[in-house]
Amino acid sequence: SELSDLVLNNNSSCFDAALPDIFASGAFPELTRLQSTYNTFPPNKIIAIAHCSHLTELDLSSNCLGWHNAGQCVVPLLEQCTRITDLNLARNFLERDGVGELASALRSCVSLRRLNLSTNMLEDEGAEKIAEEMESARFGQQLEALSLNGCLLGAGGVQRLVKALGGCPRLAELALGNNVFGDEGAIALADLQRCSGLTDLKLDDSRFSRVGTARMLWLAATCTQIQRLDLSDKGGPLEVFAASADWLEG
Repeated sequence: SELSDLVLNNNSSCFDAALPDIFASGAFPELTRLQSTYNTFPPNKIIAIAHCSHLTELDLSSNCLGWHNAGQCVVPLLEQCTRITDLNLARNFLERDGVGELASALRSCVSLRRLNLSTNMLEDEGAEKIAEEMESARFGQQLEALSLNGCLLGAGGVQRLVKALGGCPRLAELALGNNVFGDEGAIALADLQRCSGLTDLKLDDSRFSRVGTARMLWLAATCTQIQRLDLSDKGGPLEVFAASADWLEG
């Protein structure tokens, strides 16, 4: 088969049928992009994707992977699909306890350019684990975009993350909106001046006071490479998780 792009959104029946066996047979040797969102399938079905070793873009957002042990689901997949450049695991109810294995597996993704873990319950501990892997592994060297919107990050997690991002020379887009770090986090974000390639900074719904907002505007003024700064107020972390829960109940 010459199939290179496969979209399976909102269609769990594909994984209940023969698709895992088809993946395992190596029937799609040219598959480079797989998007499978809003599906709730068990870990053994997801692992079958690992046979598509030429994947470069993988979107498994909104699949509730955290309910099925993120390590069991995704780690073997990432260890096999080492060519991935774009990885989206947003809105999967991943928690800080399961992020350690996931972060370690990212070591295999030496070509990773875009990583989206938004709307997962990572908290500071999860952010610290990701930061540790960025510093010790090669994937941070290629990273161009990181999205951790709505991950319940506090000031400590942001401080640790910003320190690690200083070693990501290609980072151009950073999304940390809808978190809980507030003005204290704004102080830590001042160190983003070390990210010389950063052009797009999204901090919407960060609950800054006038002081925190002023710090961010000053950062944009002193870091001349920043072209877009989002400080808009649209909602909050609790609202995001509530919306996810409404979808599940529906």
